[in-house]
Amino acid sequence: SAGKTRFGTYRTDRPQHVYEGNKTGWALDDSLLVPIQYYKMPNAYSDFMVVHNYEGAWGAIDKRGRTVLPFEYEQGGELYIWRAGDPNCFLSKNGRQQYFDQQGKVVIETQFEALDLEATNRLNSKQPGWLVVTKMDPVLGEVSAITDRSGKLLFPFKYSRIAWATPFFVGVM
Repeated sequence: SAGKTRFGTYRTDRPQHVYEGNKTGWALDDSLLVPIQYYKMPNAYSDFMVVHNYEGAWGAIDKRGRTVLPFEYEQGGELYIWRAGDPNCFLSKNGRQQYFDQQGKVVIETQFEALDLEATNRLNSKQPGWLVVTKMDPVLGEVSAITDRSGKLLFPFKYSRIAWATPFFVGVM
């Protein structure tokens, strides 16, 4: 079944992202699986997907685009999985983060102002299970720290932008 679909993508017999302008959804060849209405979507098509809508809120949908967690979260995103059992996504609201597995089960909960998603994903290639969290300091401005999966601080809130870390050193940008 070679050729292009009605969405302008090539037929692959696998679900893939489809776009209209800046909006995205999921389709299988010519069949729309998830409506093209989201700002950000995960790279993997699954039963539980954390997505960002155009009203600025995060929530979760299933494979058919049905809401499984309401769009009331302030932050969310996809986490890179480096070892079995690690969460693959998170949602955050009122300074509380919930980390989910691929089935939508909460596997970790932490309580920080925000998660630095980019730094966490970069750090986890070397230190799986570490999280880079941020908060506002009245003197220093936004500062970062490193915690383990339980939320225990491994490195304190004093870094401006964490680039890398080992169990003994933290590299900053």
